[in-house]
Amino acid sequence: MRQAGFSLLELLIAVAVAAVLVSLAAPNFHRAVVKNQVVATANALVADLQTARTQAVSRGVSVGAIASGGDWRRGWQVQPDGDAATSGYQAATATPIRQHEALADDAVLRAEQGGSALTQVVFAADGSVVGATADVALRLCRPAGALAQAVRIEVSPVGQIRSHRDADATGASCP
Repeated sequence: MRQAGFSLLELLIAVAVAAVLVSLAAPNFHRAVVKNQVVATANALVADLQTARTQAVSRGVSVGAIASGGDWRRGWQVQPDGDAATSGYQAATATPIRQHEALADDAVLRAEQGGSALTQVVFAADGSVVGATADVALRLCRPAGALAQAVRIEVSPVGQIRSHRDADATGASCP
């Protein structure tokens, strides 16, 4: 009479096959996780930039997306002009309209215009970018070696916001 079930040899073969399949899938899974994190953060930044522009138009005052502590990796907040009566933009000290937490430790986010680093993107009451003569470029990157992922966000001087995946990203090219 034969017993039902698996022999030890059959079980070992099944475990070996499963291990091979998992080892083949793991790099692709990690790449998907990193890509999703970068895309989610980029989408949050685009949403906050759109909020800043919308609030500037609806309130009739300048509203900025400002890097926390001058470093975009520490997060950012959307703040209206604290003193619209003066020239130039001064972030309000009250509770921000929106706030984003710090990025992952290995994430890099830089903003620049014409080669100069920016710590804020400010929208005027007409929806344009204050002081912009060229596109403002924000680049978000996770330098995970061969799995590097990057998104580029561009804000035109008139306030149009576009984002696209930076397919040329490598661990070495992340800023």
